[in-house]
Amino acid sequence: MRLSINHLQSWGDVPNCVVDRLCEHSIETTHIESPICTDERVIIGRVISCEQHPDAQRLKVTKVDIGQSEPLSIVCGCPSVASGMVVPVATHGARLPGGKIKKSKLRGQPSEGMLCSLHDLGLEEASQGLYVLSENAPIGEAFFKWAGLDGAVLDFEITPNRYDCFSALGMAREISAIYQSAWPTISEVKSQITASELSHEKCQLFATTKLSNIQNKPLPLAIIARLKAAGIGLVHPVVDICNYVMIDMGQPMHAYDASKISGPLKVCVASADEKMTTLQDEAFEVAKGDLIVCDDDGIRAVAGIIGDLHSSVSSQTSEIIIESAVFDAQHIRKTLNRTHFNTQSSTRFSRGIDHALTTKALETAASLIQKHLGANWDETISLSQNTLEAAPKISLDTPSVNDYLGTSLSQEQIILYLERLGFSCQLANSTIDVTVPSHRVLDVCDKNDLIEEIVRLYGFNKLPKQVLTGQVIGKTSPKFTAQTRIRRAAKALKYNEIITYAFTSEKLNALFSQDSGRVVRIANPLSSEYEIMRQNMLSSILTTASSHHAGGQNAIRLFEIGRTYEQDCENDRVCFLASGDETTHASSSTIDFYRFCEEIFAASGLNAVEFELTPATHPGFHPGICANIMHGEKQIGVVGALHPSLAVSHDFNNQVYIAEIDLIYSSQTTPFKPYSTLPIITRDQSYFVDKKVNFRDIIKEIEKTKPKHLRDVQVFDIYQEANTGRSSLALRFVFRHNDRNLTDDEVSDSLMKINETLKSSLNVIAR
Repeated sequence: MRLSINHLQSWGDVPNCVVDRLCEHSIETTHIESPICTDERVIIGRVISCEQHPDAQRLKVTKVDIGQSEPLSIVCGCPSVASGMVVPVATHGARLPGGKIKKSKLRGQPSEGMLCSLHDLGLEEASQGLYVLSENAPIGEAFFKWAGLDGAVLDFEITPNRYDCFSALGMAREISAIYQSAWPTISEVKSQITASELSHEKCQLFATTKLSNIQNKPLPLAIIARLKAAGIGLVHPVVDICNYVMIDMGQPMHAYDASKISGPLKVCVASADEKMTTLQDEAFEVAKGDLIVCDDDGIRAVAGIIGDLHSSVSSQTSEIIIESAVFDAQHIRKTLNRTHFNTQSSTRFSRGIDHALTTKALETAASLIQKHLGANWDETISLSQNTLEAAPKISLDTPSVNDYLGTSLSQEQIILYLERLGFSCQLANSTIDVTVPSHRVLDVCDKNDLIEEIVRLYGFNKLPKQVLTGQVIGKTSPKFTAQTRIRRAAKALKYNEIITYAFTSEKLNALFSQDSGRVVRIANPLSSEYEIMRQNMLSSILTTASSHHAGGQNAIRLFEIGRTYEQDCENDRVCFLASGDETTHASSSTIDFYRFCEEIFAASGLNAVEFELTPATHPGFHPGICANIMHGEKQIGVVGALHPSLAVSHDFNNQVYIAEIDLIYSSQTTPFKPYSTLPIITRDQSYFVDKKVNFRDIIKEIEKTKPKHLRDVQVFDIYQEANTGRSSLALRFVFRHNDRNLTDDEVSDSLMKINETLKSSLNVIAR
């Protein structure tokens, strides 16, 4: 939210160091460049003569007094310019939104400046003529300084809970609390409130008033400048005044052309889907259940968000109805999340409105329209309201405040801090009964909230510093230990960790998941790309790998530790992806399925004896290269190659292997095994294997022989024989003794036992 300092000063004094103090005690605030031209070379001048240009029918030559010894000669094209006018004059060197003013000649006549309209000064989108000042305006004085438009603009980062700060009044309260200055008060406007039919239960207050004889007059410069500083453009004088009161007091309002309203305005819920044309002449989808304002003929506004074009005010409007209301914030947020139609009003309504200002803001707007647009107002307001909750009361005791903060504040100091913020305090024995003001009821709910209010005024930098004493014994959880171990092991295997959003789209999620009935949907998604919680991490890691590959990376090793979500559970998992091309990346090598399985098992800490692979089919995986990772009868993961169609759609030109494994947390630690400095002995052996034999079965049979000193078994070649129903499988056996060198006879004996066992149990024949 942006406000000019001049605007804030209309509610009270604004000290020079206000930005630093607000950042320290309240809302993060920064100075920004004013959107209003404030060049001091724009001077108030009086036209002392006006004559027709001798060589141009549409131009006039004027003499303008700007308080100097000699008047300026200025050629002006405005048809309404006349002798005696007091107007802003941009002199030589002045920088306006349209450019720099220079002395020149127009059709042979010298021109030493420019007579200005509000459009020329950047205060209006379009102007009908020069901006004429009052007769008593001081000639020769800088225009922007005289008009009070030269103040800086402040930008406030309002947090969602501080709905009370979304106005000049709200920020003036904060400044008053910080500096202990006079509390800002609202000028009383005389009106008569009449009760009307109760509003909808989702509308706590609904007030309307009617004004007639609206005249399309220019508004005061102060209102125009304050709207400009807040980033709000001019629309129509009535709408501009409503917008001004909104940024001034925090209460959004809406104006209707009374001649286009049939019957009374009322709040209800849309009974069916419907279309409406907005003020911007755009189609708006009103859904069943949306809160709407309607008359006897149909929808006139989506409550708290936008009005319809049919009932909008225009230059022909002479009679208006202004609405001021308090709509249910949660209901407004629901509509906003569906439509993403954010407006100045909806931003405020979706966070909360101070119901004590609803009629006061309406009175203020009506009185301003009456004053500046010559309107007739009978000072009658029609108000319908539901039962409002009583202001909450919270009990607070001094010891609990000091125990919480580590301070030694007295009861009187605590009361002073709270009263500076508008809270009402009464002593009840040793406790303080605090009544929450209407502008804080949605934010302050219990004593912890009150303590937060006290400490921010007291000053966080004043809190006592104390060194922790005593012995603190650190202990890591099995979850943390397991994740740390996986990270270290994966990085040692040259896998790079990534972190992605837990949100995803249904389209990406469906690449690897089919159970859409258990999807967890996000109530207020950031966009269609983040509409559900992920059921798998494979789509995220694939998207990341694809972007790296598109950037020229041919050897990719990625892993991610994260969580997947379903309606009845959440699962901690680790996901792997590997792809490499040794012809274009010297430091990488093409890996096969078995090598990839070895790497992810090693990184995940899975013991090959306890876990096994069984052939399977899963969405997104290659139909012939996919396996479930089983722990007994339980599936804990899936591993395989990426489906060829996905590889093509993501522009991969080589094989991509992926895996997703449930994390199994254990407090047991792996015992250290000393490294051996003795050499290894390798034996390569080829076998004829029936295609129906699973490689896992071969490993199990080898383990049954309990071969001494066998450290590893690696597959280094597979040859599929045509029309024989069998394959040639080449294995590399790695032997090593920890204490001495092995002999060839020892290795040969072990290998012989292995060959005999494989032949007798699986008919795997050594070649």
